[in-house]
Amino acid sequence: MSKMSLCLLAIIFPFMVSAQTYEQLASMAIDSLEAGRLDAAETLFKRAIETAPADARNAMLYANLGNVLMMKGQTDDAIAALSTALNYIPLSVPILMQRGRLYLQTGDDRRALADFSNVVDVAPDNTEALFFKAYLLAQGGEYEKAEADYKRLLELQPDDKDARLALVLLYNRQRKFEQAASLLAKLENDYPDDADVLMAWANTHYGAGQGEMALADLGRLVRMGTKNPEVHILRGNIYKDKGLTDLAAQEYETAITLGASAAELRPLIDECGGDGQRKSRRARR
Repeated sequence: MSKMSLCLLAIIFPFMVSAQTYEQLASMAIDSLEAGRLDAAETLFKRAIETAPADARNAMLYANLGNVLMMKGQTDDAIAALSTALNYIPLSVPILMQRGRLYLQTGDDRRALADFSNVVDVAPDNTEALFFKAYLLAQGGEYEKAEADYKRLLELQPDDKDARLALVLLYNRQRKFEQAASLLAKLENDYPDDADVLMAWANTHYGAGQGEMALADLGRLVRMGTKNPEVHILRGNIYKDKGLTDLAAQEYETAITLGASAAELRPLIDECGGDGQRKSRRARR
């Protein structure tokens, strides 16, 4: 059973002092959830709620029902159940986090940001909420606010690799390449020969107009056997910038074989002409 379910169960039981049928149904629903019987758990949670529709304890039943529906892949229904739970307890951190993750999963960045922001207001040291909030702010172009949240997160978790790399990406977007390079130097010291760090170096060098250094970073990644199509897309872009169109086309073709979008790269291959264009035409036949 998930940590959230255990937490919610602990909150439910102290209040279950009346309405034996309600208590039994809720207990059976939790047992079913714990055993992985999701259809039974869904039915039992709904039956329990129906026995006392105005009962404030239903907040936790709706929250658990949301978990069940999420595990069944019924995302919209899960969000609806969690939203009903939040009508009872609007600032519940676990429920806001769960709903925020689902909004993020469905691409509803605006509502996800609202939920994670509410969590940070209630629990300023919640590192997961800080990370998602910063990420969404950056996606929305609110770079200064995102930077502040990433820095706050790194005060709490100075060694958080993902947060440090996300801040590097944010610095690159802001064209703060010196700050990005300073942070990357520390990351490389902590994570030598790490593919994510090397890729971040390559993007930083490329953004700063240091194409040769970016190629050196990407070359290291290729020699390491990295199968990331982004490595070859960036190499292709650098070669294309240099007028080395045959090499660029070859890199784009390699990226496609590694899973990159052919629809996005074929126009670039066609722009390169030569062998790359002929290969692209053959690939389409």
